[in-house]
Amino acid sequence: MGGMLKEMHTLAGSELTQRRSETAIIRHQSVRSFVPIDNRWAVRGSYSESRRNHMAVNLDKPHLWKVDIARSVDMYNEWFMKFAPTAFRETRIRTTEDVKQTLKATANLTVVDPEILGKHPEILPTLRMSACPPLAVDRLIGLAGVSSSLVYRIEKAKKLPTRLSGPALEMELHKIGDIIERMADPDIFVWLNRSKLPTKTEIHRAATIVADRLCGSVANPIIRNAQEKRQLASVKKWLEARQYRQLPAGEGTKFKDLPLARSVFV
Repeated sequence: MGGMLKEMHTLAGSELTQRRSETAIIRHQSVRSFVPIDNRWAVRGSYSESRRNHMAVNLDKPHLWKVDIARSVDMYNEWFMKFAPTAFRETRIRTTEDVKQTLKATANLTVVDPEILGKHPEILPTLRMSACPPLAVDRLIGLAGVSSSLVYRIEKAKKLPTRLSGPALEMELHKIGDIIERMADPDIFVWLNRSKLPTKTEIHRAATIVADRLCGSVANPIIRNAQEKRQLASVKKWLEARQYRQLPAGEGTKFKDLPLARSVFV
């Protein structure tokens, strides 16, 4: 809901209102030109020849926003209940497949050595979530006694550092792998304490658990991204119903040069 309080729009009648802390809002029916200050999107219509048409309305009268805010919150809550679980579930399915690939690369978490981490640095977040308890980045750095810049680069860029190589890099990766192997969750990876190989069902079950951990740590961005898509789709639908046509992306057209009755998301 925090995202909606920051960015709200209500589609009603002949008006389109977008709420932002610093957004120009046009409510007059005869004005067809409006530009958000932060350049999220722009529309040009028959009365957009001059910047005198760009106006702010009711920015100092928040009591007039209450109806719009209430409707916007209701709109978001309805969407969240219907579609947010789907967005999360779809991401979890994709993440489960990624976890399975990590298990395959590490021989089902039995070999986490410098060679594996060197070839597949992108698997580190999955390995952290495979521990008992799951390891935060700083906790892994402390337990392994490795360079924080090394771990942060792997986490953010999914790449090895350029200034560290050879035996020094191999030693750092060995320390990380050692912590992961020692702290791998035996209740998830039930085959670690036995000689029998894991079954497909056991691998899938373990992958879904780790995927849940990964998705849980990024749940807000998942929902926020889905919400942004919904908002932009709503704005586009409103514009198209009024004969606005969207310009193709990448044309580099400035707002003042937009053809009449055109819209663009930037």
